[in-house]
Amino acid sequence: MEKDYKPVSNLLDKAYGKIKLFQEGKRGKVLHETYSRYFKQIFKTADWNRKLSYRVFSQRLTKAKVDILTDIKRNPDYEVYYEDAKVLLEVLHQEIRRVSKTLAQEHNQIAIPQEVEIKYFGGEASFEVETIGKIGGINIPARVDCLIELDANNLIIRDFKSYERNVEDDPINPESQHNRAFMQVCIYALIFEKVRHQKCKTIQLEYFPNKIISYEFTQELKEIAKRFAMDTAFEGFEGISFQFHSEDNEYIGEHVNILDDQGQAPIESKGSDEFFDEEILGWINTIKGKPLQLIMGQDNKMEGFLYPNKAYRVKDGYCVIVEKEEDGIRIMCIVKKIECSEDHYPGETASHKEENYKIIVIPVGQFTPEGYQELRPQTIIKGKIKIPTNDEFCEYKKIPQNGMHIGSIQGLNTGISYPIELKTLYQSTFMSGQQGTGKTTALKVMTLQMAQEKYSPAVIILDNEGEYGDLKNIPSNERSEKLMENCGIKPLKDETFNYINIGNKNGCCLTLKAIDPVDLPYFLHELTPISHDTLQTIIFDIVEDYEGKDFALPELRKFILKYMDKEKYGAASSTKDAIRRAMTSISLRIFDVPDGKTIDFETMLTPGKITVINSYNLRDIHQRIVGLYLLAILHKRALKGKEKLRVIFILDEVQRLLPNSKSQTDSDYSKRIIKFLDEVVHRGRKRDYGVIFATQSVKDVKKEIIDLCNTKFFFQSQGSGLNYIKEYFTNKEDLERLKRLPIGHAFITSKGKHEPVEIKFPYIN
Repeated sequence: MEKDYKPVSNLLDKAYGKIKLFQEGKRGKVLHETYSRYFKQIFKTADWNRKLSYRVFSQRLTKAKVDILTDIKRNPDYEVYYEDAKVLLEVLHQEIRRVSKTLAQEHNQIAIPQEVEIKYFGGEASFEVETIGKIGGINIPARVDCLIELDANNLIIRDFKSYERNVEDDPINPESQHNRAFMQVCIYALIFEKVRHQKCKTIQLEYFPNKIISYEFTQELKEIAKRFAMDTAFEGFEGISFQFHSEDNEYIGEHVNILDDQGQAPIESKGSDEFFDEEILGWINTIKGKPLQLIMGQDNKMEGFLYPNKAYRVKDGYCVIVEKEEDGIRIMCIVKKIECSEDHYPGETASHKEENYKIIVIPVGQFTPEGYQELRPQTIIKGKIKIPTNDEFCEYKKIPQNGMHIGSIQGLNTGISYPIELKTLYQSTFMSGQQGTGKTTALKVMTLQMAQEKYSPAVIILDNEGEYGDLKNIPSNERSEKLMENCGIKPLKDETFNYINIGNKNGCCLTLKAIDPVDLPYFLHELTPISHDTLQTIIFDIVEDYEGKDFALPELRKFILKYMDKEKYGAASSTKDAIRRAMTSISLRIFDVPDGKTIDFETMLTPGKITVINSYNLRDIHQRIVGLYLLAILHKRALKGKEKLRVIFILDEVQRLLPNSKSQTDSDYSKRIIKFLDEVVHRGRKRDYGVIFATQSVKDVKKEIIDLCNTKFFFQSQGSGLNYIKEYFTNKEDLERLKRLPIGHAFITSKGKHEPVEIKFPYIN
C-alpha cells in the first residue's frame, strides 16, 4: 500500500508543503479517493486513448474536477476536507495540462503560443498560435482554435469546430453557412505560405467530439480563397488589408501591401530584390564613411538586422555567415542575440529603415579561397547575413563525415545529420542529462542503430532503473515506423535480444569463473588500501599455485582464509580480520549461489547481440557490484585475448559505482575503482570495446570518469552541475544554451576532433 500512496504524497507535498498521509485516517482516504476518481474519469473512460484535441481534453479535466468537488461538498462527513481536495485537484489539473501540452508539441509538432495576444483574442483561449510574423511592423495574428503543424517543408492547418458535423454540409459550397469560416482558414494558409516560405498541403477541420475532415489545399482552392479575399476585403481581421495589383483579379493575392494604422502603405524598400533573395537574411549595419573594423584581441561584436520574413530561420546560438560585399570573404559568426522592436535602431542603412529585427553576432573565423582560417583583422564596408553552406558548417565545427547518423545538427536549417563511428564509441563515451531530458531515449536509439551496423558490436546494458526492457517492443504505429525507417532502424529479432534478471527468485547470479579472481577485491569497498593489496597478493598466489583452475567463490574463500595465515604476507591481525569480514559480507551474496543459474557471458559477447541486465530489484551495493563485474568480464577478455572484442557496455547511473560518502575508507575505495576504470577503458581502445558512462546527476560523478571518455554528450543541465562541465565548452553562448536545451537535444563534443555541437535525437519510445 505504501507504494500506491507515494504519488499522492508527492502531489500533496507539492500542493501545500510536507504532510504525512495516514492510511487509517478519514482525511487520507478522502484524498486518495479524490486522486483515484480524478484519474479514472480522465484516463479510464472508453475513449481515453483516442487522439483528442487539447481543448476537448482540457474541458474534460475541468468538468471532472468540478463534479468531484461538488460530490465532496454534498457529503457532510467529507465536507471538512473540501479545501484539501480542492488544492490537490488544482495541482493535478495543472500538472496534467502541462504534460499534455508538452506531448502535443513533441508528438504532433503543434505550435503552442509563447504569449497570448490579448488585443486580438480578448483574453486567454484554449488554442492559439503566436503571431505568425510581421510585415512592415504590422502583426499578422493567428485565429482562435487554429493549430499549425509544421515539418521541414510543409504545414497543415487544422481548425477546431465546437459543434458536431452535419454530413450534408460542405463548407466549400458558397451556400454553406460555414463557408466564410472555411475561406478564412484558407486565406490563413495563403499567408503562412508567403511568410513561412513553406507549402500548405492540407487543411483539416476537426469537429466535436473528434471527427477530422481533410481538404487538399489545391491550386483551385487557393484561387477560390483569393477571390473570396477580394470580395470581402478579408473582413474580420483587424490591422490587415489587401491591395490587389491586378484589375482583372487573375493574380489576386500575389502582390500584397500591408497598410499602417492610418491606412498608408509603408515606404518601399530600395533593396526589394534582396528582400526576396532566399540566401540573404539581412545586413550588417555600417554607416557611410564609417566602415566596421575587426581588430584582433578586442570585442568584435557586430550588429545588424534581419528581414521580417527571414528572421524565423535563425535563433540565438546559431551559426551565420557575414559575406563581405567588397571582397567576397565569408566570416563565420555565432548569433548572440535577436531582438524585435517597433522602433528603428540608430545606425541602420538608409535603404532599410523599415526593418526592425536586430541581430548581434560574434565573428569566430573566416572562409577564403584557401579554406577556413582564424579571424583576421579587416574592414567591413557592407556585409550580407547568410546561412552557412553544409560544407562550411561542417568544416567550422569539424563534424565527422562517416558513421551512424544518430541525430540532426541544430543551429542550421539544412538538417545536417551527425554521424558517429563505432571506433569512436570504442574510445568510451560520457553522457549526462537530468531526468526527462531524453538521455535514456537517446541511448535506446543508439543501441538500435548499432544493431544495424555491418560489423555490429555486442551491446550490454546494465539497467538499474528498469527502463530498457522494452527495446524489442517499438510501437507499430505509422509515425514510429516511418521514423525508424528514416533512422535505418529495424525491429530486433528474438535471437538478437537477451533479457537477464539478476537476484530475484527466477533470476541469475554472478559467477567468479567469468572474471579474473584478482579483480575480486574491487567489489569490497570496506577494505583499506593495505587490506586490498594483501588480498590481491593472496589471490594472485592461489591462481598461480592452481594454474588453469576456475574458482567458484566458496572454494576461493576457503583458500584465501587458509593462505592469509602464511608468514610471507606479514598480515597484521587487523588486516586478517578485515579480509575475513569482507569475504563473508553481504556484498558477495549474489556470487555462485547454490543451485543458482549463472549468467551465460559467452552469449552476451556475441557480436550483434543486445543484452539487457536488469538489476532494478537489487540493493545499491549489489547494483554497484554487478556494474563492476561486467567491467571485470571485459577486462579479463582484454588481458587474455588479442582479438578484437567488438563490445559496447552501457553503464547507466554510473555514480552508483562509487559510494556517495566522504569517509576516508570510501575515498580510498573510489581511487582504486577509478584506477580500475582507467585500465579497462584504455585497454578497450585497443581491443574494440567501449564503455558508455551515463548519469542523471553529473555532479555526483567523479571528474576523472568524465575525463576518461573522448566523446561526451551533455543534455540539459542546470544548477551546480554546470560547474563540473563548463570547462568542456569554449564559448559562453553554448553553455547558456545548455541550461534551456529542449527535450531530446544534447551537445556533443569529441576530444581532439571538434568543439561542442548541438544535435537533436529522433524520438523513438
